[in-house]
Amino acid sequence: VIMPRLTIDSNGPKIDFLKIGTGKAVTFTGLCGKHDNELFQLIDDYEIDFNNAEQLFLLSYRSVLKGLHASERAAVDMEAIYSKRLQLGKSKSRFNPAWAWTLFEFMISAKQFNDYKHIYDQIYINKKWNNTIHKHFILYPQKPTIAVNSVFPSNIFVDARKCPAELSLNIFPIGDKTHTLFSYLPHHQPEVQKIFGQLDFADKYFLRYEISKLVLYRCENFVLSPKIFSTFNTKQIEIIEHFMLQRHLNPRVNIDNPSLCLFY
Repeated sequence: VIMPRLTIDSNGPKIDFLKIGTGKAVTFTGLCGKHDNELFQLIDDYEIDFNNAEQLFLLSYRSVLKGLHASERAAVDMEAIYSKRLQLGKSKSRFNPAWAWTLFEFMISAKQFNDYKHIYDQIYINKKWNNTIHKHFILYPQKPTIAVNSVFPSNIFVDARKCPAELSLNIFPIGDKTHTLFSYLPHHQPEVQKIFGQLDFADKYFLRYEISKLVLYRCENFVLSPKIFSTFNTKQIEIIEHFMLQRHLNPRVNIDNPSLCLFY
């Protein structure tokens, strides 16, 4: 499969699309194999039933665990990048206010996400599967092109917690259908509804296009099929990479281009 990789060096962020083995792409290294199997056997070994609240929760829970691992790693990586800049002489002083503030924001984000993950832990422990809400879209007919297991902030702040409402997204093919599942906590519903509310009224093309943009702009963990990627020319790949980088360079920008669609 084809997977995007974000790297950040002294010249800034960069996106590369790499071909990697399926097993490596979907492996989550935050849990050992034994505990991963114990937690997620119901969704790994059995067909997904979209009326099964436990399965839907587990799909979201896996996204949240990966999200915590990614947020903590991002803080560590940012600190390593700053140390590298010092070694290369890119920073004149050990204390650079801009970099220090950025690192602080990464650390706060990791702490906030850990609090969010704790809510999911309690749902799992108490088996209150219905304490998560799910919004399901079906793309049909649709050849497999993409798989997503990710979580991201809505960027709309919840007054009670002073941090963004989080939203998990799972996209995966089953037969000639591609399923898109948004999951969130009940008290986040007013905020996250603003993210995907327009999808309720989307036609066949617009739904695929808006989901594609959402994945490219918001999601860290997704893979593309080699078949769909082989249809992208150099210009389309450049447009996709540029769009993905905007969340790091200019989060307010909004780009519309048919080349951003990840579906046939």
